[in-house]
Amino acid sequence: MRSPSALTRKAIADITRRKSRTVLVILGILIGVLGLTAVNLADDLMGNAFSFRYNLSTLPDLAYNTQSQAIDASLLSGVQRMANVAQASLRTEYDTRWHISSGSGYAHLSILGNIATSPNALGAFQLTSGHLPGPGEIVMESSDSTVQPFSLGDTITIDSSGGTATLHIVGMARTPGNLYQQNGLAYMRPDVLQHLAHLSGPNDLLIKLGIVNQQTLQQAETAIVRYLHDHGLQRVGISGQTIASSTQVIVNGVFAVIRVVSLIALLLACFLMINTVSTLLTEQIPIIGTMKALGGQRVTIMRGYLISMSIYACVGTVFGIALGTVSGAVLAQNFAASLALNLGPFTLSPWVIAVSLVVGLALPLLSALLPLARGTSITVHQAMTTYGVHTGRHPRKIGRKLSWVPQTVLLGLRGVFRKPIRASLTLLALVFCTAVFLSVQTTTASIGATLNE
Repeated sequence: MRSPSALTRKAIADITRRKSRTVLVILGILIGVLGLTAVNLADDLMGNAFSFRYNLSTLPDLAYNTQSQAIDASLLSGVQRMANVAQASLRTEYDTRWHISSGSGYAHLSILGNIATSPNALGAFQLTSGHLPGPGEIVMESSDSTVQPFSLGDTITIDSSGGTATLHIVGMARTPGNLYQQNGLAYMRPDVLQHLAHLSGPNDLLIKLGIVNQQTLQQAETAIVRYLHDHGLQRVGISGQTIASSTQVIVNGVFAVIRVVSLIALLLACFLMINTVSTLLTEQIPIIGTMKALGGQRVTIMRGYLISMSIYACVGTVFGIALGTVSGAVLAQNFAASLALNLGPFTLSPWVIAVSLVVGLALPLLSALLPLARGTSITVHQAMTTYGVHTGRHPRKIGRKLSWVPQTVLLGLRGVFRKPIRASLTLLALVFCTAVFLSVQTTTASIGATLNE
């Protein structure tokens, strides 16, 4: 019982004796965990947002719009019984003009009469803030803010069949597979929209096919158009799902850079801990020798230093995760704003916290094992005689060959390369830092240029 207590007291004394070093070590762990948490969280939020945005599962393979002519519900049953039709539904759509304060004074706005928020429904959307619309109310797609900024409680003016109409914004939404990148998109209650547009019923037929390829699309399109024409729907506009591939290429490039930066941050944290432990052991060589002279075992001495590293790791990890969560959310929001992307409700995935905990707690201890094993293997005699700067095996020969080099420079070089492993780790850390800086700057310039084009 006395040995662990003594080890704990020594570990705490090592931490409190050099307060500046303690702060630097904790900051090193904190920054590493902060960066990893922020990158992983931003990666997760952005990945989920892009997966939602480019999710085509709720988009119809074929959509038929009859303009002002209503589609009878009995026709929907007939279409659902047709071959290769997996799902079909009716919807009201009204294309109008949204009065704005910039440019030409208006923008095209597609209003959908749809309050189906079920994730499996055709044309479904996700309400991110506010509530579903009622009479005189509208829910705006979040990407519409790029046309004209707005917020909950504002009003918009649109053209209707009877003149202009003013609607209150009561909700914000995001739409999976949003294809209305050029036009604005909004949602209203179906009966209210039909009254506003003077429609007697839904005018959109949405169809999801079981097997989708060029041949099945053409066959289904021919059969459905013939069926609708046979039942009196002569004016039918046909559209299919399309999606831009250039944005997906940008996203893949960004995620690749994020993964590389995460890996480099992990390596830098490892280098930091190895250097820290090596420095601590170098300072305490006489202490290690004294403990061995008093009968201390190598494993017991290592355990004492691991207690110190555990305290460093716990404090740095806790604060790193907390600050990293905030930083990651801010990073994702700024990134999403530049791409007109709605992140949706904030979610903190368990894997983000788990990775940060493993890295923040386990990495310092694992990184400390190698220098601890080397440092505590020293004998009592070596500990008591190891002091000062070693000049090397042939100092006089080297000095004669480099007589033109000032002695202060030679002393500095001997100090750097006296510990080759530590010098190598420091140089690698500088190399990785430079690589991160250049990769981020290059990627930022490349993405900026692509977005501008």
